[in-house]
Amino acid sequence: MRVSVGHLYSVESGSRQASPKLAVRLALFFDLPMKDFVTILLKCESRCATLCKFAETLSDYGCLAAAQVVWNAASALNRSTYHSRYAGRIYHGQGKAAYLLGDYRIAAKYFERMVHAAQHDPRSNKLGIAYYDYGQTLHALGHQAKALQMYAMALQCFALNRSVFNIGVVRHARGLLLLEAGFYDEALADFRSSVHCFRGAPNRYFEAILGMGSANLGLGQLDNAERAFVAARKKCGTKYNEARALTHLAVVERQRGHLENAQRYSAMALDIFAAEEAQLPAYQAALLEAGVIAGLRGDAAKATKYILEIDAKGAIQDASDAGAFLLLSTALGIWPKHQGDNYSIRDDYTRRTAAALAILRTARLGSPT
Repeated sequence: MRVSVGHLYSVESGSRQASPKLAVRLALFFDLPMKDFVTILLKCESRCATLCKFAETLSDYGCLAAAQVVWNAASALNRSTYHSRYAGRIYHGQGKAAYLLGDYRIAAKYFERMVHAAQHDPRSNKLGIAYYDYGQTLHALGHQAKALQMYAMALQCFALNRSVFNIGVVRHARGLLLLEAGFYDEALADFRSSVHCFRGAPNRYFEAILGMGSANLGLGQLDNAERAFVAARKKCGTKYNEARALTHLAVVERQRGHLENAQRYSAMALDIFAAEEAQLPAYQAALLEAGVIAGLRGDAAKATKYILEIDAKGAIQDASDAGAFLLLSTALGIWPKHQGDNYSIRDDYTRRTAAALAILRTARLGSPT
């Protein structure tokens, strides 16, 4: 637990109270079901501030469903005691938990309330955070124009406070939205700005450089894209990020027509992902790129192997994976050359392609996809 024996004894004997962080860590260490932990907590604790701390700690440790229950209890307690001082904090916590659980409509409702709760102090960073979180949720819901408005409001708030890091966060988020919408010049400008804001934050700096490379790739400026991805690889910090940079370099080489180099970068990325036991979606993107390269080189068996590996991981499920699903169904045009008049394969080919096109039509996906 990384605490002294004396402190732990004082907690066990009741002379001191465990901090929210220590209490959650103890519950997780002893495999106490989170439902039981929350039930005990709500019986013992009646202070709104402490409930907020517990909910934040549960979120930090990934216990999102439990955190939601505690946030709701804190909200009910706050309403019953007629205090508004915790309202913005609670709305933010409820919205963040819902967002991470994928309940974007519920998250949007809470973040909108947070914006209203924070508007009494237009110079506060809390208002900027509220606009930013609301914008991210609207982006996830596909409301791009309104999301851009929220990002603009967030930038105004952070500019008033000269909060450089937060300005970088918002510009990076706006760059991602513009990149998805196909506005590569505007996205590139935002990513460049965010790079300057993230000088002291290695992970954020890496993400900003990767965004610059992606925007250059969209503009067809392959040399600039390569320089950005090489810089990202040098600043990656972790093997996982290095694999992501290598995947992007493979895309550049593929677009140049250098399939040998593309395959080499792709193989390096896949080796790292496999060693790191990486999760989707970055690993999925690397497998998809490896499938594209193998198909372009005429290796039908290897292309199908990579795409079926994506399918085996349960990744071909929603709109974001429509590209992989479409690739699986068409097998990069290899099937028409080699399968002849095998009608069972042709029927499967037709069915999968129709399903993929239906997904693409309803997904509101950007031009790169």
